[in-house]
Amino acid sequence: MQWIAFPVAVFWLYRLGSLVHEVCHLGQHEMPLFKLTWNLLVGVMTFTPSPFFTRHHRDHHSLRVYGTHEDPEYVANVLKSGSTRSLIGYLMLIIAFPIIVFLRFLLVPLSYLHPKLRKFVLERASYHALHHLFPSLPYHNLKSAHRYLVEVLPSNSPYRELDERNWWGVAKKTLFGV
Repeated sequence: MQWIAFPVAVFWLYRLGSLVHEVCHLGQHEMPLFKLTWNLLVGVMTFTPSPFFTRHHRDHHSLRVYGTHEDPEYVANVLKSGSTRSLIGYLMLIIAFPIIVFLRFLLVPLSYLHPKLRKFVLERASYHALHHLFPSLPYHNLKSAHRYLVEVLPSNSPYRELDERNWWGVAKKTLFGV
């Protein structure tokens, strides 16, 4: 039973993680009952309530921050291509990430007690290009929007320069500089 339950659980946890992303893109007054229900039934139980992610995810969409060392989400953008040391550091981060998320879950309420701790938590403890151009476009529409843009944009468009056939191509470039 565990061999069957494990991949099912992983799939649904991944889907829930994707959904918190969609919830973060909703405006403050959009679908308030859905957000409240989602946060109470799923967000709290999985330590992923949307208020923990909304601000830093919006920072991730900022033109000033995206893809820089200040980007709170895109760790892969700061890896050194072809660096074994960088790859090992990234793998260690993947292993430590659940612990970091748990500690952040505890830090958030404590951060209201002291302004410096609050600032630290908000700033440090918190493909894809199409999503950044249109953050409110739901993920299930990204493929058709991408297909449309590739059809209508000129061949020298910067958007087309970022296009990769698949995730493995991006990963290979990032990790091995190939």
